[in-house]
Amino acid sequence: MPKLDKEYYFQVATHEELGSSHGLTIRDGDEVSIMLREDIYERAYAHEGRDRGTVAHELGHYLMHARSPALHRNFGGALKSFEDPEWQAKCFQGELLVPRHLVTGMSPYDVARQCGVSMDAAEYQLKLYAAGK
Repeated sequence: MPKLDKEYYFQVATHEELGSSHGLTIRDGDEVSIMLREDIYERAYAHEGRDRGTVAHELGHYLMHARSPALHRNFGGALKSFEDPEWQAKCFQGELLVPRHLVTGMSPYDVARQCGVSMDAAEYQLKLYAAGK
């Protein structure tokens, strides 16, 4: 990330600091950072699929939303699902960690093992691909 964005900043926070949040992408003026709760960071580093997903999800927020002030505002009314930053980050996470061209024809178990994601994430992404999405 530092090669893509010289302003990139990453920090590990305590459970007390983040509480129930596993990770956050924070914008403060021109400064943007990804903050992960320490237990999530440690498990992601140990290749736990669900926590790797959290890291990818926050990276999606960072790349798609963090530097775009327009995407931080909702001017009222319901968002279409594809306009929702959480939906977008979840899609980014799935596409990054479970690329369609590498998992075609694989079982959820094989996807989870080969891509380093949770079984839930493997099943979810394969279901999307099977539906043509």
